Amino acid sequence: MLDKYERIGRLFDYYSNILKDKHKDVLDLYYFQDLSLAEISEIFDMSRQGVHDLLKRAEGNLENYEKKLGLIQRNDGIREKLELLKKNINGNDFDLKNINGIIDGLIDSL
Repeated sequence: MLDKYERIGRLFDYYSNILKDKHKDVLDLYYFQDLSLAEISEIFDMSRQGVHDLLKRAEGNLENYEKKLGLIQRNDGIREKLELLKKNINGNDFDLKNINGIIDGLIDSL
């Protein structure tokens, strides 16, 4: 499993455009600009606990988007099938039946 920073980074890449601006900003400052909760609380002129709560809500929203939309999971599945397809094409066991099965799986996932 990805560590939390990698996971949030991927989720942010996929879903940041549908986050509220304040959620996007707090995630960016904390995870990508490496600011502390105290530093972010000064920027937003709110308590450290308020920033913490905002950050947790933003993280929860990202996870909920993935749970509902599944873009990362879907794209990971497509990537795996493409890698398998590449391996079959480049390998010594060039099996058209197997390659067709992989392509059918890719088509089904679209």
